[in-house]
Amino acid sequence: MTNADEQPTQPPTPAGVPPTFTPVGEMPLAPARPRNWRSVFLAGGVVVALLVALGGYFVVRAHFATAPADAGALLRQASQAHLRDATYTIGGNLTASVTGVGSISEPLAGNGTIIRTPYQQHMTVQVGSTGGLTGVITEEAIISDNIAYTRTLNGNNTSSNTLWTKTDAATLSAIPGLNAVDLLDYSTIQHPVIVGEETINGHKTWHVRGDLNTPASVTATATVVPGQVQAVSKGTEDLWLREDNKYPAQVTLHLTLNASAQAASLAGNLDLTETSTFTQWNTGVVITPPPPNQVQG
Repeated sequence: MTNADEQPTQPPTPAGVPPTFTPVGEMPLAPARPRNWRSVFLAGGVVVALLVALGGYFVVRAHFATAPADAGALLRQASQAHLRDATYTIGGNLTASVTGVGSISEPLAGNGTIIRTPYQQHMTVQVGSTGGLTGVITEEAIISDNIAYTRTLNGNNTSSNTLWTKTDAATLSAIPGLNAVDLLDYSTIQHPVIVGEETINGHKTWHVRGDLNTPASVTATATVVPGQVQAVSKGTEDLWLREDNKYPAQVTLHLTLNASAQAASLAGNLDLTETSTFTQWNTGVVITPPPPNQVQG
């Protein structure tokens, strides 16, 4: 009978062979575990998936750089874009000269909002000092239902008590710096061509240029006395459309008017360059005409 408290003894060591001892408390080393190839393949699959996703991203970005078939097709796509409203800033310059009288050059600055359908627009433009003879003049206009509400604020006068004047929207272009041009109506651009790809405020865009239908009121103003006043007017528009959603990024209008009065032997020209840079899209803009008690005329 073996006592449970007795420790097992090592077998006798043959003569001439040194004894071996197993240290107490140590476990024999486990055999090496075979490599888990399933985990390796899974990790490799994740890497491949990431590369595919990354490659797809660059494919999409490369697609943006593909030039549209033609400018007309691009404008049609932009007209169908899901754009309801936009906010923009205004900058530019107005130059006018009259033979024998002199010339003026005024900087323009302002901001505006616009709604595509139904067309509404609200803009405020500051016209700089005219040769130091006048102070800064602020022109404000609201266009709604083909009616233009305008008012002039001298200097820093921004009092809401200043009355508005109600006129037909077609006459708005007669006011320096204010244009009754629907910036979201691309049908007014004639003979459009694609200039190239450019970046506007961090957005990749396609630059489109074309002739602009000159507002009828510009010519009518100069031809009010048939046979005595002759005028030649023309305009161009540069439009930058975002590649990702076809929203407008920037619009530059360049309008020129050359007029002459035979009876008075006078000749003059007007040159207006106005750039609207869009900063926000589809923010829920609301444009409301002024109340009747603030409108005159």
